[in-house]
Amino acid sequence: MRHLLCLLVCTLFLLAPARAEDFQVDGLDADSTAYASALRARNPAGLTPQNRRQMEQRATDAQRRNDWAGVASVLEAFAGTGNPPSDAWLALARAQLRRTPPDTAHAAQAAWRAFSSAEAGAGEIPSLLVLAEAADPGWRARLDGRLLPRRTAWGWAQGFVLPAGGGRFVLTYAQTRRHTALGIEAGLLMLVAVLAAPGGRRRRGLEDDDDVEQQDAS
Repeated sequence: MRHLLCLLVCTLFLLAPARAEDFQVDGLDADSTAYASALRARNPAGLTPQNRRQMEQRATDAQRRNDWAGVASVLEAFAGTGNPPSDAWLALARAQLRRTPPDTAHAAQAAWRAFSSAEAGAGEIPSLLVLAEAADPGWRARLDGRLLPRRTAWGWAQGFVLPAGGGRFVLTYAQTRRHTALGIEAGLLMLVAVLAAPGGRRRRGLEDDDDVEQQDAS
């Protein structure tokens, strides 16, 4: 898949000068579909095992002669005989680029056919699930009961590495001892602030000794 993407990007770079905004994937997909339909109309008989071996031999001979136009011609005939694999389209794209002069339009269309028909396979890069929460040891994530590795994303956000494939994802948060201690400390500070506020003691039945003496004297 990586090779297909590289070839597609290089092919598009070599296309006739055009503004970047003129390129549209939808247009390339339509052109590549029309290209494939034209090749099938040119070769309606289909492909037999014997014809396939003959085509392979003709393509090999043309490549040895460095006749990339001949290679492209054989591969076009092969691509038009049915539903060719992505490797055949990729080989055709390379041949179209190496011929003289390069046929960049058909190379891009063949490369797109190769890209769109290739099997994705397993992911090469693990996925990273990022929470809109600050990184914290209290966050735990499990996939099918297995604890997932923790990562810090963007320098502050909590993330977890997700393996290829699916499963039952469970996200939990458990307060650590540090958070519990901070909560108790915050509660005590709030209590002190309330008691220190004017009139706070009276509202809770707590009075100063001076207030009691003044009431007794009166």
